[in-house]
Amino acid sequence: MFLKVKSDDGDILEARIVEFLPLTYADLLRCIKEKGQRRTLHISARSDGHTLNDQRSENSAEINSTVEFHHWVSMYALVENGWLPPPFTKSKFYMVDRNVVSTLREVNAGSARDDHVATDWWFRFLDSRETVLHPGLYALEGCKRATPSYSEFVHSYKDAVQVISRSLPGVTVISYTDEHYKAGYSLIAELGDKLSRETDFLMGVVPLIANRVATKKLNTTLEKILSIAKTCGVSASFCVLAVLSCLYESEKESTYPVGRKILKNPRHSYGPHDAYNALNDLRAIELVVESRKAINKELVLCTCDQALALLWCGISPHLHTYEDRKSTVHFQFSETIFPRLPEESIDELRSKLADLG
Repeated sequence: MFLKVKSDDGDILEARIVEFLPLTYADLLRCIKEKGQRRTLHISARSDGHTLNDQRSENSAEINSTVEFHHWVSMYALVENGWLPPPFTKSKFYMVDRNVVSTLREVNAGSARDDHVATDWWFRFLDSRETVLHPGLYALEGCKRATPSYSEFVHSYKDAVQVISRSLPGVTVISYTDEHYKAGYSLIAELGDKLSRETDFLMGVVPLIANRVATKKLNTTLEKILSIAKTCGVSASFCVLAVLSCLYESEKESTYPVGRKILKNPRHSYGPHDAYNALNDLRAIELVVESRKAINKELVLCTCDQALALLWCGISPHLHTYEDRKSTVHFQFSETIFPRLPEESIDELRSKLADLG
């Protein structure tokens, strides 16, 4: 990709971009807060050579520029150490989740909603054969807020392929044969036990976090959460981290409640369907992290879910090991996701989570 930038002083820089540097949690939060007001992003990129005012240099360079777009960013490509607008990712192999496919469906139906129009505008930059879209996450979730049957899984996958192909006829969409459908659906069976255990865990802990936890009760509530996790056989997963984000959330009402948004507003009326929706969103980032190593390909998760993207940026998950289809994922413990977690307690919390397995 070539980038051409003209400074206020009239200098013209042209460069071949090797990669765009990931944007951060703070960048994403600013996009969310300024939606519809400002459409600018500060973009950084690395080049392997450039031309400045017709003078060629073969030296690598880092380019920083503020770019104004026609629409705000309404879809986020989750990459290592942050996120990018989809056209700026190095890899063009995208896993798209249910909210992306649903948005494209609305666009096909003529929706004029600002966020739908914005998502369609960004996706147009990817409408070429070198872009590969995989709608497996859409089919895995199903459409009834419950585990889909095999026939529902197949129907959802075919439906997603049709929706994407109609909206973006130039892209390559991964199509399945009967053999692929069976292999894909077997993943649902493999994850079924974990889904059941994590559902029991959420149903058990929601009463503890339905309301903001007083600072003096943080430690005792943490012990109760970890005890329920052990009882349910739940490891230190994305699900547990989302719950802890609720536990350690800021006392300021104006702070974006990442954990609560992810868990679909945990409250006393919380039910299994709410848990299913939340766990499938979290499963999306879990599967993408693990799949990158398993198939030795840099998959990029595309989502319109702001909370999911913020969680990704806040914990910066990366696969540490992957052996015999078993993985170990490492996370950050940042104040963006855990505002009330004291710095001196981070190592202790890591140790307690490690005990969960």
